[in-house]
Amino acid sequence: MASHLVVPTDPRAPRPTYPTCRAAHPLQTMRAMQREELVRRLNEDLQLELRSVVQYVHHISTIKGSEYQQTLVELSKHVHQELDHALALAAQIDFLGGEPSTRVPEVETQDEPNLALTQDLALEEAQLDRYRERVDEARKLDLPDVALALAPLLKQTQDHVMELRTALGR
Repeated sequence: MASHLVVPTDPRAPRPTYPTCRAAHPLQTMRAMQREELVRRLNEDLQLELRSVVQYVHHISTIKGSEYQQTLVELSKHVHQELDHALALAAQIDFLGGEPSTRVPEVETQDEPNLALTQDLALEEAQLDRYRERVDEARKLDLPDVALALAPLLKQTQDHVMELRTALGR
C-alpha cells in the first residue's frame, strides 16, 4: 500500500505548522493575576499621589497666618516629593506592563488651617500603610527591584507623617 504522505524535496519549501495546545502553568497564571493586582493597586497609589499634589497646592495657597509659615515651607517641599512619588509609581506601573492612571480623586477643600493639616496627615498615613503593603507584595511576587524602587517613597512618606504630626502638636 502506497503512502499518501508527500515529503518536499526542496529544503526551502515551507514546513507544515501545527497548533500548540500548551496551557499556562497554574503557578504562572496565578503570578500573572497577582502582578495585575499589584499594578491595579499601584495605580490606586498613583491616584492618591496625584490627589496629594492637588491637595497640598490648595492648602499652601489658602492657609494663612504667620504661625503656619514654616509649615507651609515644608508643605512646599512635600508637594515636589509627591510629584516625584507619582513619577516613580508611573514608572513601576509601566515596567510591570500596566498603564499609569490619569485619574485624580476628588479633593475635599478645607479652609481652617488645623483641619487642612489634619486632612494632609490622614492622607499621608493612608499612603504610608499602602506603601508598606506594596513593598511587601512586590517582595512576595519575587520583584525585589520593584520593592527597592518603592522604598524611598515609603521613607519620605514616613517623614511627611512625622512632620505633619509635629506641626499639629501630636
